[in-house]
Amino acid sequence: MKLRIKTPSELEKELLKIVNNISNPVIFFDTGGLIDLVESFRQDSIKTKHKKNYSISILRFIDPYKSKAQLMLLGEVFKEVFGHKNTRINQFTSEFPQEVFSYLYDLSIGTAFILENKFKDLSTKILSVEEVLNSAFEKCLERGSKKYNECFSYADSQILAHVMALSTYKNIPKPVITFSSDKHIDDAVSFIKKYSCWRHSIQNIMTRTYKK
Repeated sequence: MKLRIKTPSELEKELLKIVNNISNPVIFFDTGGLIDLVESFRQDSIKTKHKKNYSISILRFIDPYKSKAQLMLLGEVFKEVFGHKNTRINQFTSEFPQEVFSYLYDLSIGTAFILENKFKDLSTKILSVEEVLNSAFEKCLERGSKKYNECFSYADSQILAHVMALSTYKNIPKPVITFSSDKHIDDAVSFIKKYSCWRHSIQNIMTRTYKK
């Protein structure tokens, strides 16, 4: 079965399920998840014939969660987003509207500030989770497909390392969340959760679902 991008209402249900059950959860975005988020609203705007307003709708969708959750965008992920800045879906439509791109830039700056100032020993904790993280990568790569042998980018590894490391802090709400379109991220999170210390500490929100 093929995967399809979830609708804005489906994504909202996923996020509300998190913020309604966890006080101030930490959510890390990956590039594919953000691309899906934008595309979901673009497709919805075509159906509802409000094409010019979909970038505003995206910001209105994301912004309220800033008061309910700690949204995170690592610099490594923003570099990937920046690489998509000039990508166009068609002659008139950019993959990332300028308003959304500017918002994500600000989010990445804020994330860097928080990680640097609130978690002084984070780099040490990241090193401590590398063995489990590498095991997760190896397990996924055992599938042997071309997709899995090419899939784990540096940004992917940084997202997962930060999610795992932050989940070890006592004052961080659990689980720490990834927001991703990538099946390999979902598979890696599932593998990591087999370890008892991370069973309830990390979770992935997939931005895609199987077509019915």
